[in-house]
Amino acid sequence: LVSADVGAAAAAAAAASTAATKSSSALSALKSIDYRYFVAGGVCAATSHGITTPVDVVKTKMQARPEVYDRGMTRAFLSILKTDGPSALLGGLGPTVVGYGIEGAMKFGVYEVMKPVFKNLLDFVMSKLANGSTKDLTAAAYIAASVVAGAVASVLLCPMESARIRMVTDDEYANKSLMSALPALVKEDGVGSLFDGLWAMLSKQVPYTMAKQVSFDIVAGMLYAFLGSRSTGAPATAEGGNKAVTDELKWIV
Repeated sequence: LVSADVGAAAAAAAAASTAATKSSSALSALKSIDYRYFVAGGVCAATSHGITTPVDVVKTKMQARPEVYDRGMTRAFLSILKTDGPSALLGGLGPTVVGYGIEGAMKFGVYEVMKPVFKNLLDFVMSKLANGSTKDLTAAAYIAASVVAGAVASVLLCPMESARIRMVTDDEYANKSLMSALPALVKEDGVGSLFDGLWAMLSKQVPYTMAKQVSFDIVAGMLYAFLGSRSTGAPATAEGGNKAVTDELKWIV
């Protein structure tokens, strides 16, 4: 009886120690944030969306005034050039660059930060519910991280998109800058108007982020394993293996 009690106490102590370790791992993951993900995501998103601003202008005008621009994108593009001039194709450039710079930084940065956090939290919960189960929950952790990242990015992007759309579709806002358009929108329609399209933004950005980020990790992992094994003669992954090789591949991919 005494031996059984001692065994039970030892098992309980070991379980508590494991739970505490996994809980502290989630906190340590937050303290070791790699800001390169935020910088890279922000710069890439701001650049790519800034370059395609003319496409966004044409699309937005076609959506806002379908009775005018009803003959396809090319005709709409030429009509805008003729009627409003080339500068009109850069309408909303400021909120586009700033908004998607922030959106890209959050989408990629928050995702990378939250992956180990969710992985440790899910492992902790599973160990409590399944008596130390070692089931791999990496995929679930990545999906949860992408949902959070997509939601954060959407909330921060929404005011910028509201300003961009108004600057493209409303002649009174056409010559305003981002810094003057936002206060004007708030004064005219209230702070809530900046988030009028939030649910549409979430319904678009969250599934998109899930598909893009998680599929990227899956494909990148396959490339790590394939290229790492060819370089070293042994399998390599993003989590371990030949770290020098996988680190180089990570930033190239």
